[in-house]
Amino acid sequence: MYLIFTKLVLFITLIFMIINSIFGGLIGGGNPPEETTTVPSTSVTETTTVPSTTEITTTETSTETTTETTTKATTTTTKPTTTKKTTTTEFGTRFSSASQDKLVEFGGKDISVFNAVEDTADGGFVACGVSTATDGNCAGVASSSWATNFSFIAKYDKNLNVKWVKAIGFEKSPITVNSITFEDIAVLDDGSIVAVGYSSAANLAYDEETKGSTDAVIYRFSADGEVIYSKSFGGKDTDAFYAVDKTSTGYVVGGSTDSHDYSFSGIPGENSSAILINLDFDGNVLWNKYLTGNKGGIIKGISTDKSGNIFVSCITESTTDNFEAFKELNAKLINTVIIKYNYAGDFKWYYPIASSANDVFEAVVADDNGGCIVAGYYENMKLTYPDGTLDGVHHCGGTDSLVIRINSNGTNRWTKILSGYYDDYATAIEKHEGGFIVCGYTYSSNREFNGINNMGKGDAFTAFLTPAGNTAEILTASGSRSDSATCVAVNNIGTVAVLGKTISNDGSFDGINTHLTDGHIDLYKKLFNGANPYTGFAVKYSTTIKKF
Repeated sequence: MYLIFTKLVLFITLIFMIINSIFGGLIGGGNPPEETTTVPSTSVTETTTVPSTTEITTTETSTETTTETTTKATTTTTKPTTTKKTTTTEFGTRFSSASQDKLVEFGGKDISVFNAVEDTADGGFVACGVSTATDGNCAGVASSSWATNFSFIAKYDKNLNVKWVKAIGFEKSPITVNSITFEDIAVLDDGSIVAVGYSSAANLAYDEETKGSTDAVIYRFSADGEVIYSKSFGGKDTDAFYAVDKTSTGYVVGGSTDSHDYSFSGIPGENSSAILINLDFDGNVLWNKYLTGNKGGIIKGISTDKSGNIFVSCITESTTDNFEAFKELNAKLINTVIIKYNYAGDFKWYYPIASSANDVFEAVVADDNGGCIVAGYYENMKLTYPDGTLDGVHHCGGTDSLVIRINSNGTNRWTKILSGYYDDYATAIEKHEGGFIVCGYTYSSNREFNGINNMGKGDAFTAFLTPAGNTAEILTASGSRSDSATCVAVNNIGTVAVLGKTISNDGSFDGINTHLTDGHIDLYKKLFNGANPYTGFAVKYSTTIKKF
């Protein structure tokens, strides 16, 4: 089960970190959350009400119009990426072509993984992730005396040259694991940077009694990577932030909590909850929302638009309490609910993604027309055709990636399948003047991925979709081992940066991971329960857009 698995991952991660310490680095409701602050010290006394889970009728309408006719795709093959084009009669500005300009690695001889990336005002990018490396890009900024994994933010210029790296880590302790993981990142309107995630570090714990569990954490950095402040939100159980995006007054964060005390003492009942918290630039809570249910929930994606609307992706197996209002959800299965709030946190509408299978759609991006686009995957191991809210969607393999565009009034605009006969996963999505960019990883080389010569145990892919959801290009970064694209950003001149992780050292990754041998990988996986010693990578794509 997805939520249990997520929590199990957190627990297993802590165990691995203890092992790594030993071996020296082998490798809303009630009151708003209170928080501890490193710099500056603040206190919060605001209160909010539990969010309504009754659908609110809206008078929003979409003003966009599109006309499209899709014909059979043609493909051309180049090395190391493969391109696929679709000829259409779609009108307007859209992608004409895309090409890979540059691929660079990030990290050292131990693990480095990118989790999120955003564009910056200077045309560059800033990314966050986790690492255990103290050499390579992390030399001089990470200490070998730190316990287990640490988190980092890395600043790139527009050509994907690393400008600086900031690492956050903590000394080894015989009592606590002292780990920290950044899951998402946002660039605020003033140019400062916010990274969110979770930590078991004793000196970040909300309270003495919460040490040893994971607390949700926020770090705000200046534009040049200096820490402005850090905050933690926690209780006696597991708490984590997974998503963040900017607002006109600060930023909004989302995640999950199992706690009902300390920071989360206002949450009713005993069940786990999805959490959404809006904060100002100084980290003061403006309002919060909780969604509780019998199986909990996790907000994994957040995107805001120019009008202040907030779109969230909530993954859940719950069908009770607040989630009872979402009538389409299936009990005992993983469902996704896309929810739209306005700037004040008022509920506008929801869009359920629920079938007789697991439906996981973590990636969401606002389209600036009052709607949004979501990307993810659905597992349909038993049924020939999906049912529920995915009724009519063609099923190709065991796990298929899917993109859904939602209108400003919460109705479906179009659905795009990105899948072959094997497993395919969409992990991130971003908007572009030419349409939308989706990245992920695939085991297929047919149907939508026809002509892509899958080299190994999953290839990283980037799909360039037109505004109407037609495929303009699909490019891959691939080697003979495991490769995955995890995040994507577009800068102010349309340059695309796709970041991810790999253990390959051939194909697109020739010259990268030169220290990795099959024996090294096998030993690492044996020591760490099947985990791979990934190295981070970043790819720069240029695009051509035309008006048709």
